[in-house]
Amino acid sequence: MQAKLSFILLAQLFLLSCAQSPSPTSLQLDSTWQSPQSLLGPCDLEILPDNKLLVSDSTLRCIFVLNENGEESARIEHSSLRHPTALAALSTREFFVADIAGNSLLRFNLEGDLLSRFGDEGKAQGLMLRPMGLALAPDSTLWMTEQGNRRVQAFGAVSGMFYGTDRADSLQTPTGIAVARDGSAYFTDAAASRVWHVSAEMEVLAQWGRKEDLPQPRGIALDRFENVYVAEAGRQRIRVYSKKGKLLLMSAMEAAPTALRFDPEGRLYVLSVNPPRAQRFVVRY
Repeated sequence: MQAKLSFILLAQLFLLSCAQSPSPTSLQLDSTWQSPQSLLGPCDLEILPDNKLLVSDSTLRCIFVLNENGEESARIEHSSLRHPTALAALSTREFFVADIAGNSLLRFNLEGDLLSRFGDEGKAQGLMLRPMGLALAPDSTLWMTEQGNRRVQAFGAVSGMFYGTDRADSLQTPTGIAVARDGSAYFTDAAASRVWHVSAEMEVLAQWGRKEDLPQPRGIALDRFENVYVAEAGRQRIRVYSKKGKLLLMSAMEAAPTALRFDPEGRLYVLSVNPPRAQRFVVRY
């Protein structure tokens, strides 16, 4: 009797574990917003808490503000936006944008006011060269990938720099970045075809990927179960992994995906450059 109860308890725990961390089974297309007359060189997208969509356009040197239906509600233009790349929401009305030409981090509000500017070209901590990815941690630490310095930096409650583990396994072109609830960070290396997972203290927790399997990984995002979604630009797919790098799903895209983001409802937004458009998917588990 006791053995039977133990078996039932173990089975219940197993089912509970599966229920808490389900694996995605498919991505169902929900909406497509294709605006070739508006978007010319989209780089990154961000979702504000009220489901406004921000899109940085490096060609037009501006930030588009779109509503939930993909309609343009505002366009932020400023002399400091020389080549805007990555975006990170700070609140419902403020956000960070990385500028690859100015080697700086800029903080704007939705009215288009430049609230602050941080950074300059250099290799020392606090300086930057070709910033490409941004992500804000729960403790307000701002993580940034730098392709020019081949590193990842963190500013705020946690500060530091990460270059890789050794010369044979160093970063080449760190690109997209996403932060988990525990403050650890996942980021892609487009040239090395690799995904890294490091702790808040920048200790390597996991890494995976090979050029023949994961060509040109770009954007990266985590769903509410912290499954890892990677935009595979080389073969026009989205790959989904577990925290340890186990492949859970591959989904083909009509165009090469470059940036990914989840909204508060758990829907996945996918940005592509050719053609320039954003798509929204419902994730099935």
